[in-house]
Amino acid sequence: MERVHRKIGHDLACGVCGHGFEDVLHAIRDCSLARSIWDQYLGNCFVLDAELWGILDGLDILIGRVYDNVLIQPDNLEATKVIQEISFEGSNSTLIRRIHQLLLQFGQWGICASLEKIIRLLIVWSN
Repeated sequence: MERVHRKIGHDLACGVCGHGFEDVLHAIRDCSLARSIWDQYLGNCFVLDAELWGILDGLDILIGRVYDNVLIQPDNLEATKVIQEISFEGSNSTLIRRIHQLLLQFGQWGICASLEKIIRLLIVWSN
């Protein structure tokens, strides 16, 4: 839609795979070409690992700024539980230990799953 609005293209369909509507999410995640590129560079990366890497990258960015508090709201409930429940000394995951090390540099930190994700899970569980 944006491409048509900006007169970059006339067709809303994906020019690569022919999907009926090409939006940003389709272009970077859902298109068959995008998927093959992600698979090539990430291999069999689990969703939890991807979420944890995103949290780590975000914390790395925040460390350089002058923030005393940080609140993490991942879309993945498993990531929320893993970070809350595992002390950084007891974790076998270098990634989780590094996240905890960065969190110690903030005065206060918290983590909670996004409300939207919790509501979706409650709807699924109630059915």
